[in-house]
Amino acid sequence: MFGFLKRLFRFGKRAEPEPEPVPEVAAEAPPEEKTEAAAPAAAAAVEEPKLDPTKIVVDDATPEDEKFDATSAAIAKARAAAEKSAKGSIAHGGGKVPEPTRKTVDLTADEEAAIAAAAAERLRTRKFRLQILLQGASAFLVLSILGGGTGYLTTLEPPEPPAGHVVEFDMPVLGAGWVGQQGAPGVPKPAEVTLLATIDPDLTEDHPLGPLPRIADDGRKAWRHYARPFQNPESKPRIAVVIGRLGLHHANTEAAIQKLPQEVTLAFSTAAKDLDRWVENARAAGHEAIVELPLEPTEFPRVDPSPHTLLSRLPADDNMLRLNWVLSRFGAHIGVLPVGADLFLGQPKDAQFVMEALKSRGLMMLDTRPTGDNRAFLQARQVGLPVAVVDLMIDRTPSRAEIDRALAALEALARKDGFALGFAATPLPVTIAAVAAWAETLEDKGILLAPASAMVMAPRES
Repeated sequence: MFGFLKRLFRFGKRAEPEPEPVPEVAAEAPPEEKTEAAAPAAAAAVEEPKLDPTKIVVDDATPEDEKFDATSAAIAKARAAAEKSAKGSIAHGGGKVPEPTRKTVDLTADEEAAIAAAAAERLRTRKFRLQILLQGASAFLVLSILGGGTGYLTTLEPPEPPAGHVVEFDMPVLGAGWVGQQGAPGVPKPAEVTLLATIDPDLTEDHPLGPLPRIADDGRKAWRHYARPFQNPESKPRIAVVIGRLGLHHANTEAAIQKLPQEVTLAFSTAAKDLDRWVENARAAGHEAIVELPLEPTEFPRVDPSPHTLLSRLPADDNMLRLNWVLSRFGAHIGVLPVGADLFLGQPKDAQFVMEALKSRGLMMLDTRPTGDNRAFLQARQVGLPVAVVDLMIDRTPSRAEIDRALAALEALARKDGFALGFAATPLPVTIAAVAAWAETLEDKGILLAPASAMVMAPRES
C-alpha cells in the first residue's frame, strides 16, 4: 500500500506545466502595454529594435495575406495587455522559485534568472494539483478497505491508477501514419520520417460536412496514429514547439513547413484556403498537424475568432454542428488548439461538452489558456481527454531578442522539469528564423526537440 501511495505521490511531482496567455483578437484590440519578458536577459544584453509584424514583404501577397498582416500587430498588443492582467491576479508564493521536483541539476545564474518568472507562476497550480492527487489517494484507500481489506489490495500489484488518473506518455504509440527508413528496429531516424498525407479510412467517419475522425474498431485513435514518432530512450530533457495560425499567409506558411524542423507541430486555421493541400505538404515534410478550434472569448462579439465559433448561448446541437465543421476541414490531424476560448472553456457545462466530443473521436487538446486558470486542464483530466499544456508563449513580443529569451527559458524549464512546451501564436518570419536557428543548437546541449504529441498527458489505457 505504501508503495502505491509513493508512486501516486511521484505522479503528483510530475506536475503539468502552466499555460501562457494566448488571446485571439480582432484588429481593434487595446493599445499595447509594456510587459516584462518571460526570461530576462543578462545585464549586459543589448536590446534589439522590435520588429513591426505588419511589415511582411512577400512576392505573392493575396487578400488573405493582407488581412493576416493587418491583424498581427493587434494580436501582439492584446497579448501584452492580457499577460499583465493575468499576472496581476496570481499569488506567487512570496516570489520564491520552487525546488526541482523531478531531478536535480546544476543551473547557471542566467538559467535560474530565465526560469524564475515561469516557475513562480507554476508553483500555485503545482501544489493545487498535488493536493487533488493526495485526496484521490485517500479516497482510493477507503474504497480498497471497503472492497475487502489488504486481500483486495494485493490483487492490484503492480497497481493500476484510479479511474481518471493521468500519466505521461514519453512518446505516442507508433501507428501506420508514418513511413521512413529505420534506425534501431522500430525506431525511425528523425530526419527521415515522412508522415502519410492520406487519412486512414478505419479512423474516418463519412459525414455530410466532410470526413470526421473516429476511433477505429480496433481501438486506434487519431491523436496517436497521426502523431509524429518520438523516442527518448535516454530520458533527455525534451522541448516541443507549436506554431499557430498556419494557412492564412502563403509565404509564411510555406516557410514554416520548409524551414522549421520536422518536430515542430503546426496548427492550421480553419479560415485558410486550400487546407488539404497545406496539411498534405506539412505532413510530407514530417510535421504533425493540429486544427485551431474557435471558442467564444470574453470579448465576443467584438472579438469573434470565426463564423463557426462555438458559443455558450447556442443549443448543443448547433455547437456540435460547428464543431463537426471544424474537425472536418482537413484529415490526418491529431486534435485541436482552442482559440479565443476563455469564456467558453470557463463554463463547466460547455467545456465538458466539447471535451467529451473530442475524446469520443480519439483526439487530443492543446491547452493555451492564461496562466493561473487551470479549470480547463482539470476538467480535461476528469473527462479523460488527452491534453498537452503550454509553458510559455514564445512570440509574446515579436522581436528576435525577446523570442530568443523565451526559447532560453524553455531550455531552462526542460532541464529543471524534464520537459517544456512553447507556443507561437503567429508564424511571423522573425519567429520562424529564431526557432529554426535555436533548434540547431539543442543537440549539443543534450536536449531533444519533440512533437507536441510527445507532451500529452492521457489516461492510462488497458
